[in-house]
This record gives sequence, structure tokens and C-alpha cells, in this order.
Amino acid sequence: MSVYLIDYENVNFSGLEGVGALNEGDEVVLFYSDSSSTIPMNLHIDVQRSGASMRYIEIRKTAKNYLDFQLAALSGYLVGTTDQTEFIVISRDSGFDSVLDLFNTQDFVGRKVHFSRQDSIGGMIPVKRKASARKTAAKKPAAKKAVKPVEAKAPSENGKRPAENAAKALGTKKPDISNAFKAQIRLKVKDMNLKPTDYTKIYNVFSSASDKHNYDIGLIKAFKDQELGNRIYKATLSVFNGKG
Repeated sequence: MSVYLIDYENVNFSGLEGVGALNEGDEVVLFYSDSSSTIPMNLHIDVQRSGASMRYIEIRKTAKNYLDFQLAALSGYLVGTTDQTEFIVISRDSGFDSVLDLFNTQDFVGRKVHFSRQDSIGGMIPVKRKASARKTAAKKPAAKKAVKPVEAKAPSENGKRPAENAAKALGTKKPDISNAFKAQIRLKVKDMNLKPTDYTKIYNVFSSASDKHNYDIGLIKAFKDQELGNRIYKATLSVFNGKG
């Protein structure tokens, strides 16, 4: 059982990815404002299916670190008034690390609690924290002794370095999509005034998405525009459903 405190201004809808895997007993507290107040319908559905309790806290004022201070204050309140021991801050803002350091090194309520920070609920990939100036300085001599060419000499199975193979794979891979599908997609979005490069983005997401959820999220990320991504998704979903 865990508490997820989401800085929605910072991570937006991507911070909710993985919410469908939560269970009863988990709690999600989402801090949002006028500038970040929309959630894709598929994520709404995942929230309902998860069984986790969901609390929305609207930030009505705008000021530097306004949301951050409120999130930090509520985290302390929850530590003192609940039996939860695992707290995860969903944000890329390293300023929250001061909250982590406080609760991970103190025992205020007669029990041990653990705080961590990551960029989404389901990613479980901790956000990297910057090393202090003292630690960085101490590591510099060791870094000079670490000879990078030794790692670069390690060949892969075809005799080429891993980096070369990775670059080749990324640089030469083409979208696995037929001309028929491309034609159907162009027909569905013909009235959206898209650029040729926009069509390429759609083809790439179309060919790589494993299901309609990933297709929707992929389009929003590719265009960096939730409204446009959702419009393209709705217009081309029937074509995507036919590719299987």
C-alpha cells in the first residue's frame, strides 16, 4: 500500500501512466491547476479500474513553488495521520528531494516511513538526483582513471561495437506500415492541415503501438499537444483497430 503525490503541473498526464496497476489500499493525491487540468479519457478509465482511492487538490493561486509547498505540507500531514509507510512523489522537480531527505532520516511518529521520487506511477524508474559539489569533486580523480576506450572495444556478435549497432538500428529502421494503411490515415486526417512531417509521426506511432492505449499516448507525446493527439487518435482509431 502506497501513497502517490502527483505534481501534475510538472509531469502532466504521463505521471499517471501505470495507475491501472494499483490496488485497493493505494492512494493517489493529484495536485493540479488551471494550466494543467485535463486527463485523457483512457487514463480516467484506468483510474476507475484500479481500485485505488483518488483525491484531487486544485491549486487556485499561481506563484513560484506554490504547488510544491502545498504538496510537501500535505505529505507531512499524511505521515502523521495515517498508517501508510510508503510515499512516492511523482515529479521531475529535484526540489522535493529535501522532503525525501527529511523523512528518510527521521522518525517522527514512532514508525519508519520511506519517501522516493519518480516520474510516473508505473515507471518505477527513480528520478536521478544531482550529486553534491563535495561528492562530485571527490569522484573526479576516479573518473579520470576510468578509461572509456576499454568499454568501446567490446565487440558485439557481428564484430561491431554496441553503440554502432544501436545507432544503425535506430537510423535505418523504417515504419512497418503498408501504403494502404497510410492512405487510410491520410484520408481520416485530411481536414486537419497537417504537415508531411506530421504524417511521418503518425506512421511511426501507428506501427510501434501495441494497443490503442499506447497509440493514444504515443500520438500525444509525438505531437506534444494533448488536444491534437486526441483528435488524430479518434479520427484514425478505426484504421488502427484494423491493423491487427
